[in-house]
Amino acid sequence: MDTNQNFAELTEKEGSELEGKYLTFWTDGQLFAIPIANVMQIVQMQEITEIPEFPMYAKGVIDLRGKMIPVMDLRLRLGKMEATYDAHTCIIVMNFNDANVGLIVDSVDEVAPIDEESVSPSPSIGSGVASQFLKGLAKNSRGVILLLSLDQVLGDNFYSAFA
Repeated sequence: MDTNQNFAELTEKEGSELEGKYLTFWTDGQLFAIPIANVMQIVQMQEITEIPEFPMYAKGVIDLRGKMIPVMDLRLRLGKMEATYDAHTCIIVMNFNDANVGLIVDSVDEVAPIDEESVSPSPSIGSGVASQFLKGLAKNSRGVILLLSLDQVLGDNFYSAFA
């Protein structure tokens, strides 16, 4: 999928048109998904201004067309080892609870339909990802997709770091 892709037109569609559509992406060898309705833009990795005293996973801020966007490394938020950023690494810029935030991921995969009825609850053990960060599990031709709970990943701890 092309980075620097603008999802503004897509997310301006009626809510019913976006229902069940997710942006899938890879982090630490696992396929994740978030609702496409939250995605504003995908940008290539760029310079991040670090902010002292931030939690390790809150990498700092990026300047996106004059707006300061807080950025989080999903690997670190999930308790994984830090990885070197490469040409595939990108930042998914999202709107969540009326705030813009960037999520650093290894690579973006595709926009995929996921039937809510096919979503299984996240297991309490065994996925390799802390279950509190998962909304559930789905399956497609690529395998198991871990549906992120944005409420948990981008919870109060993250936003309080930028207050």
